[in-house]
Amino acid sequence: GTEADPFMQQAHITLYGHPKSIDLPVFGAKVIACYECTLDMHGAPQVAWTQLAQTSKPGDTSIKLLQAVTWPIGSKIVIATTDFESPQSSHSEISEVEAISESGTRVHVKDTRVCHEYTNSGLPKTCKHTPDGALTYPHLGEEIVLGGTLLAFRAEVGLLSRNIVVEGDYDARFCPLADLADDGVTRLSCNQFGAQIFLSSPGHESLIGRMSNMEIRNGGQAFRLGRYAIHWHMIGNVKESFQKNCSIHHSWNRGVAIHGVNFLRLEHNVAYHSMGHTFFIEDGVEMYNRLEGNLAIKTIPSMNLLNTDQTPACFWIVTGVNYVINSHAVASRR
Repeated sequence: GTEADPFMQQAHITLYGHPKSIDLPVFGAKVIACYECTLDMHGAPQVAWTQLAQTSKPGDTSIKLLQAVTWPIGSKIVIATTDFESPQSSHSEISEVEAISESGTRVHVKDTRVCHEYTNSGLPKTCKHTPDGALTYPHLGEEIVLGGTLLAFRAEVGLLSRNIVVEGDYDARFCPLADLADDGVTRLSCNQFGAQIFLSSPGHESLIGRMSNMEIRNGGQAFRLGRYAIHWHMIGNVKESFQKNCSIHHSWNRGVAIHGVNFLRLEHNVAYHSMGHTFFIEDGVEMYNRLEGNLAIKTIPSMNLLNTDQTPACFWIVTGVNYVINSHAVASRR
């Protein structure tokens, strides 16, 4: 598809590999690699995320949104915590869309899951599943006046599902009893060796990457520098490239990395449950990249990347010569 004429059917791309797979130079294994290429991946347009219009209470089976949506029935959404989070526990809840009413502003949910306990590596350990969709925790959606100032306290609600899916296989040979992620769909690699989309070639505008409304899950490869879920690497200027309205979730190594790249547009993406810094600007030489309207929920500490990844941030920005606008960070360690 193209941005003007997106792909509206279902596409499911599974990348296979394990830690002993033979690496391509620069790109590694289990990878969609783009070198001096044009990469276009464009799914059905959707509202990537919005916020609650009113507070949801424990036991509720529907949520009221600020913005009207047309999310497909059966889609997975994440409702961000507004009260508690730690590396080993979460109050963010994942639900399945059962129906939509009130002109698209009320979403009825089922099959809600929340994990009260995670392992140090971010694997779900103790989870609660309510098939009828009943929420376990309150999620704020209100405005409060404090000191004469009106402040909004609203949980973010992000769409995880897309009609174009890029997924790392769970490595059935070595992980026959794969853990199921808290979305109830994604099977996680016990080797923490997921899929990657890697765009790299030397020289300004030497490639064009355009992605919108697609999903990558079980992505990133732990213990390996440069093996991120989506990696924009050492290209220089990329004025024709963008990543919009995409979903990155359950990644073993970051969400999106920007390294040696200028003028990239990252807009309205949702990242959930990433190990290490989620939206990551790497060296400090990157300039004029525009990160606007992105949502990051839940960072998992990583002991195998930078020292700062042991207390990771949803947005790691090492130079001020970039634009970070109207983006939301939830359940970050920093």
